[in-house]
Amino acid sequence: MSKRIGEPILVTGATGFVGHHLVHWLRKSEIPVRALVRQPSSPAAQKLAATGVELAIGQIGDPASLARAAQGVGAIIHLVAIIRQRGKATYAEVNYRGTLNVIEAAQSARVRRLLHMSALGANPSSPYPYLRSKGLAAEAVRQSGLAYTIFRPSVIFGEGDEFVRLLAAVVKALPIVPIVSSGENRLQPIWIGDVVAAIGHCLTDEATIGQSYDLGGPFPLSYEQIVDTISETLGVHRRKLHLSLPLMQTIAQILDRLLSAPPVTPGLLSLLEIENVASRSATHDLTGRVPLSLPGNIDYVKQITWWEAFRAVAGFGLPKWN
Repeated sequence: MSKRIGEPILVTGATGFVGHHLVHWLRKSEIPVRALVRQPSSPAAQKLAATGVELAIGQIGDPASLARAAQGVGAIIHLVAIIRQRGKATYAEVNYRGTLNVIEAAQSARVRRLLHMSALGANPSSPYPYLRSKGLAAEAVRQSGLAYTIFRPSVIFGEGDEFVRLLAAVVKALPIVPIVSSGENRLQPIWIGDVVAAIGHCLTDEATIGQSYDLGGPFPLSYEQIVDTISETLGVHRRKLHLSLPLMQTIAQILDRLLSAPPVTPGLLSLLEIENVASRSATHDLTGRVPLSLPGNIDYVKQITWWEAFRAVAGFGLPKWN
């Protein structure tokens, strides 16, 4: 059963990659949005405000600000998570305890509906710290007593993404592209437009309450196939060098210590050890359409200049898209 949205929807992580696209989709659908932001004066927050989004000052590490932001909303869509630990911003603090704070705020404000962004492979018993933190968070959502829906996407691509754009920077800047191990590990890239459409559908369809959905694109691709697809899109030919995972991990650890925004991190490399493929993707069922494939749909990587690519590889990151 579907229902109309009258009260505002609180979105955490609204200024991030997924949040930016989701808020745009919600506003286009004339759904009122309240965005949790740290700095309302930031360019990203001001762009949200310009589209009619209500700004709520706070952060998921501050329960009091979350409690204020949750007052009077009809649902919370929780997107905040980190893939890289830095200082006090750990997987445990942000991915897990941040989610506990969101749950508590929803319960206190009597917000019945919670839509939570998890990750494919998330498991409380996972040997990988990122996936373990996401698994613990998802389990807390299931035990919360709230009317929840959980999304577990594979790697997400689209304008403003990190994974494909950073990989494109590496391909563009380096004459030889390092490939982790055999390069045969598979991912199931899903387009951001399909992700936000799936979330939007679940927001108004009560039949999705209490469900967890794996989200993937139309077919899996190996890591090496993704590199080849990016090379073809950029119109460049690059030699590939297969390096063992232990060697790549050592390199990544050094870069993580030296650079503020390394092109690869130990955590990301660990995730390339495992298959990131949905056993049964719900994307088609939730969106009502065939998911968009990565090949043929990443022309946005052509916008990366040589200078931007070299800066990204050197650890300065890519320019903010939104």
